[in-house]
Amino acid sequence: MAQLVGTCELFVEVIAGKDLIAADSNGLSDPYLELAPTMKGCKAKKTKVVDKTLNPLWGDKLSWAVAHWRLGDKVALHCWDKDKLGKDSLGTADVKVGNVCDGERHTLTLPLKGVDSGTVTLTLYMRYDLRLRECAGLGGGNSALTLTVVSAKNLIAADKNGLSDPYAIVHYGAEGKGKKKRKTGVVHKSLEPEWNAEFALELADGEEQMVIEVMDEDKLDHDDPLGQVSIDVRSLATGDDWSQTVPLSGTDKDGAPIKHGRVTLQAVVRLLHVIELGPPGTGGGGGGSARADLGLGAGGGGGGGGHGAAGDMVSAAQKNVEELKQVHKDLCG
Repeated sequence: MAQLVGTCELFVEVIAGKDLIAADSNGLSDPYLELAPTMKGCKAKKTKVVDKTLNPLWGDKLSWAVAHWRLGDKVALHCWDKDKLGKDSLGTADVKVGNVCDGERHTLTLPLKGVDSGTVTLTLYMRYDLRLRECAGLGGGNSALTLTVVSAKNLIAADKNGLSDPYAIVHYGAEGKGKKKRKTGVVHKSLEPEWNAEFALELADGEEQMVIEVMDEDKLDHDDPLGQVSIDVRSLATGDDWSQTVPLSGTDKDGAPIKHGRVTLQAVVRLLHVIELGPPGTGGGGGGSARADLGLGAGGGGGGGGHGAAGDMVSAAQKNVEELKQVHKDLCG
């Protein structure tokens, strides 16, 4: 039995707005975007506010771990003007997930609805971390962890200005060649960064520890350590939501103990997404619902798959990643 297993993430890079309506008496607005994917478990996220402009440049990158999606799902966007006592609508837009599911980057300029003028430009793409696994049946012990590196507080100051430029690195996977890492964005000039970076990670069977390392970015020198935390993966139960604020430890760039700083993390563990392909050269008729669990359900599956569909997917996965991406595109189309 062959299985295609892995994780799926949705990324949205919010680039800019243009010709927004003026919501304030000074003829300008203080715009930000709120993005809300309709997929289950994907919470709404906001960009930063750009003050006093009708043509904001945001440059924010947002991501969501996706457990499953269907063609009807979308990312709903609402552009707001921030006021001290509330907010005013600057228009809405939406993007169907099925239009950006092929693994390629899609840069779109969307007209805002419900207002006289305004557009927003953003880049969307979905990333699949998939691999082929031969096994006797479903299962195999691996799990998928959705980890959100939320924020940090009271970090040490690594720069001469009394601040830092912090980012976090998540180290996970089996020791040796199986070790992997993921990185948040950098928050400049802050001791209390808010990253809200969400990662979909595949946990190996028997994996015990995950390390989150906080660093200060230096463009002209080596990046400086701001502390780290170690998470016992075995303590996270499948299906449970986990949230914790953990003190940072370790040593700074001079070897002195790090005495303050803490990082807030959220996690949920679920069974690894699986597409059952069937043995090479045999029927693969039951694959439709399994594909939907991974976010590849748009391809339909069902009894018509037969020898060709399962065999071709196995063959593509064995050859190289580029061919596998074409299979994703065909399924989503």
